[in-house]
Amino acid sequence: MGKSGAIRVRALDASQIGAMETHENRADHVAKLRVVRNVRALVFSPYSESLLPDDYEQTIEDQIAV
Repeated sequence: MGKSGAIRVRALDASQIGAMETHENRADHVAKLRVVRNVRALVFSPYSESLLPDDYEQTIEDQIAV
């Protein structure tokens, strides 16, 4: 038994490290499924007047429509 909170970790082999690097570079199957929407980013700043509630509600409506 290990100490409290300890886990066993196996070393990765060369193919697993290659798969991790491919994923990191967004060149794997999951990255091809990734979609980048052409919408304005939702940014909240406590130092400026924000339209966050309107933008948030519009974003929710857009996601429901998909």
